[in-house]
Amino acid sequence: MIDLHMHSVASDGTDTLEQLLQNVRKAGIDTFSVTDHDTIEGALAMQKLVRNTPLRFTLGIEFSCKHEAEKYHILGYDFDPSNALFRETIEEGIRFRRNNAVIRLNWLKETKGIDFGKETEAALLANPTVGKPHIAMELVKRGIAKDVDDGCEYLQVETPRLKLEVSQAVQAIHAAGGIAVWAHPLGGDGEPKKSESYFRELLAKVLPLGIDGLECYYGIYTEPQIDCLVRATEEYGLLRSGGSDYHGSVKNVALGNTGDKPWEEKDFSIVSRLFPN
Repeated sequence: MIDLHMHSVASDGTDTLEQLLQNVRKAGIDTFSVTDHDTIEGALAMQKLVRNTPLRFTLGIEFSCKHEAEKYHILGYDFDPSNALFRETIEEGIRFRRNNAVIRLNWLKETKGIDFGKETEAALLANPTVGKPHIAMELVKRGIAKDVDDGCEYLQVETPRLKLEVSQAVQAIHAAGGIAVWAHPLGGDGEPKKSESYFRELLAKVLPLGIDGLECYYGIYTEPQIDCLVRATEEYGLLRSGGSDYHGSVKNVALGNTGDKPWEEKDFSIVSRLFPN
């Protein structure tokens, strides 16, 4: 089994790296990547844990990006973690995350009268990958939201927020010798699903930016949605990737779930690039 999209406590997942590895083994996954948001600390830790095991592992990351008015998530794989431009891009992504967290915290105070207090705010902002789910968890603790998804919906702040450009993320991944993949191109878990025509419009805009592949096999995608994405990879010569987008207990997504299509019909063409031997 293959799962190239999962998160740990290094970003907004709930599994420690040791727990995540244990769960990967329980799920029967032998080829995987840790793709935390805007950080590689979890991936680097996992790389050490799987050393001298038969598991196939590649370093991963998920950059939160934008292009024009649309939000994109760009997955990076098999990169040199010491590359200067790659490291600088991660640091910029982290700065944007903190800035956006401050915007959300101020919005809660000013429009909802919700003040977490200085100690909680400081703890949130001390987390380099702080994001909407972390603030949503605080809303759950206070009984304001029933779960993290509900908390994230509560935090739909209209104030403009900073994000990396797709071109920045792709250039950084390529500079580090890696592969850039557009994550959940038809919409992620908890997001509105895009039509094929709208996806094609967005694809036409990001193809010139140098993406190498699409995440065709995604935990919540139906067989027709997967087929739509596979057709696009065939048309434009893109790699096919896939993953569950597992986050642990905060999302009802199982490790190894890469969509409704039968396993024997899934062609993860990215794997031969990641593991040529």
